[in-house]
Amino acid sequence: MLAKQAQEDGNLSDVEPIKVPKVDEMVAKDNGIRVSTPEQMAKLKPAFIKPHVRDLWQQLSAEAFVHFFLHLRAP
Repeated sequence: MLAKQAQEDGNLSDVEPIKVPKVDEMVAKDNGIRVSTPEQMAKLKPAFIKPHVRDLWQQLSAEAFVHFFLHLRAP
């Protein structure tokens, strides 16, 4: 939800357009933003994860995960 809103508000202006092979247009925005609830995000399996992080992941509730993730990404 926050990423989509940030993109709509123009706050992701540091994204540089790139040329993708076999695509005519330049890719100038993140098209992978999915609006999800914390509960939906908590159900996602991680793509790459170390064993000690996996154990922590399994212990986190959906709310705790979102709180942790947002603070991890904060400047």
